[in-house]
Amino acid sequence: MNKKFLAVCGGLILLLLSLCSCGLVDPTPTPSPLPTLSATPFFSPTATLPSTPEPTPTAAEPSAAGIKRVALSRAHLLEGDWATKSGYNDAALRRLDTERLLYWFYDTAGLTELNEGNRPYADWESNYPHLGITMGHYITACAMYYAATGDEWYREKVDYCVAQLTLCQQPNGYLLAQPESRFDHLEAGDGIELAGVPYYFTHKLLAAFLDAYHYCGNEQAFETAKRLADWVYNRNKDLTALQITHVYAIEYGGIAESLYDLYELTGRETDLAAARFFNEPKLVSAWAAGSRALTGLHANSHIPKATAMWREYLVSGDEKYARAAKNFFDIVLEDQTFATGSNSNHGEAFWYPKREYETVSTSTDPMCETCNVYNMIKLAQYLYEYTGEMKYVDYIERGMMNAILGSENKNGGKTYYQWLYPNAKKVFNGKNQGFWCCTGTGFENFAKVTEAIYHERESELFVNLYISSDYTDGTLAFDMTCSDGLSEITVTAAGTKTIRLRAPYWAREAVLTVNGQPAGETVDGYVTVTRDWAVGDKLELSIPYRTYTRVTNDNPDAFSLFYGPYLMAADHKLSSNVLSGDWESGWLSDPDGLITPKEGGGYELTVDGHKLSMMRYGDIISRPYTVYFTRK
Repeated sequence: MNKKFLAVCGGLILLLLSLCSCGLVDPTPTPSPLPTLSATPFFSPTATLPSTPEPTPTAAEPSAAGIKRVALSRAHLLEGDWATKSGYNDAALRRLDTERLLYWFYDTAGLTELNEGNRPYADWESNYPHLGITMGHYITACAMYYAATGDEWYREKVDYCVAQLTLCQQPNGYLLAQPESRFDHLEAGDGIELAGVPYYFTHKLLAAFLDAYHYCGNEQAFETAKRLADWVYNRNKDLTALQITHVYAIEYGGIAESLYDLYELTGRETDLAAARFFNEPKLVSAWAAGSRALTGLHANSHIPKATAMWREYLVSGDEKYARAAKNFFDIVLEDQTFATGSNSNHGEAFWYPKREYETVSTSTDPMCETCNVYNMIKLAQYLYEYTGEMKYVDYIERGMMNAILGSENKNGGKTYYQWLYPNAKKVFNGKNQGFWCCTGTGFENFAKVTEAIYHERESELFVNLYISSDYTDGTLAFDMTCSDGLSEITVTAAGTKTIRLRAPYWAREAVLTVNGQPAGETVDGYVTVTRDWAVGDKLELSIPYRTYTRVTNDNPDAFSLFYGPYLMAADHKLSSNVLSGDWESGWLSDPDGLITPKEGGGYELTVDGHKLSMMRYGDIISRPYTVYFTRK
């Protein structure tokens, strides 16, 4: 990963940031130079000013909405693009050799005899700062797949890895694939070259043990997690102010979130104290006050910090932490987020605020780290479940349907960065190489898709994303099949429930019929219907897709195109990204005909008599693509 993040204060100053997501080396090939674009527009310029149709964020205070995501065991993907990609992910997990993933844990624990005849994976898995990077993600993803499928292969893998890792745990609770001396270097301020990012990896293991306990009922994982948390507490409880400053200076990921999770289970004050150690007072105060100063901060380090602040609010009720988390989310969304739902530029840093089009049109630096979307979706889930505000679901949809859907290829390889300059191409890790941080979070992304689709509150079911899947609450059950602009639900087991189907902001209208008859009323952004459901009942929700623009935050003449929830990309090399037509209040005119599906796949954009071949960004794998356009 890149270490150098540019920040300018008063003049041109290069700051060397010692915050790095999971390492030091950028493993991806240098992208091709920025294409030279012709001054000739692809379409004739007849436009008036476009504007974004995205909803204006609200400033409502949090309220206990009582919404919860549906358990993975009660909803499953049905045939469709997400099920296909989850299948690629499943195959990639099954190819991995657990002994190779355990290699550095055995080595660090002095159990070298267990490595006889074994060798570690290459690249990040054998790179000094990253040893053991994948194991925590592997356990978590396997645990999630077990919860979703009941496949004992996954449970056996979880149980085996937990048992072997427990063998490696030291009497004081320490457990990592790297020596404990890393923390000596960390507290001494010796820099990332000697310290690495040890709390980042501690978090991944702690989260994995809790997931093994939650999804698989593995009691050994729970006990191992408690001993590891004891070690974290004891390591930090007597640090000096200077040592704490050094700890805060290096990425520590979402360890506080996992410690809050553990505290919910144990009620132990030491777990709560360990979590609170990582709530940086200066950041809490700044974000609570609405500070937008994110430039130069390591993006994937700070998103989990906001999630931990929210978790502290849920424990203590201190509104300062709620404001900090909500403000941070809004600031990232408004100032730092690209069309795909991702953020970061010049490696892994937040960039200057509201420089969206300037960045994608002038820079080929690494941008849009995929891990960031993983963590922003996690934060949005927490905020939605508590506040019920639709803007968080809107973000989850945007990130899932674009950045996440577009982050995997047919071999189960994952993206690290996702470049967005004109005629960019994606880069994926190989079958036995890469092992980037985003490879690990990618394993999790495609194992928990249904958590983003369905949410519940007492007798209410919220259908938030339209992805083909089934659902049951133990009584009522149905299958939902989704295509462009139409979702059909067929009841397969009877039950009584209020079903609330999201009416997306991008739809011209949302019309629900039940057994062919108009039904439901739209309340708070949902088409809502309550009844005693019988087997064979059929709900049809029509949410016609239309083509609309999302204007960049720094250039009113630059925009991306969406079709329903999907970011659309020109799926071939362009000589120009200038695209013009009639615009009406941000919506392209004649919305029914502007983007149409093509036979054999893909889409076609027609404006002003011209046609341009397009694909959903999430379907792009090997082709060059362009997602940002300008008008003259």
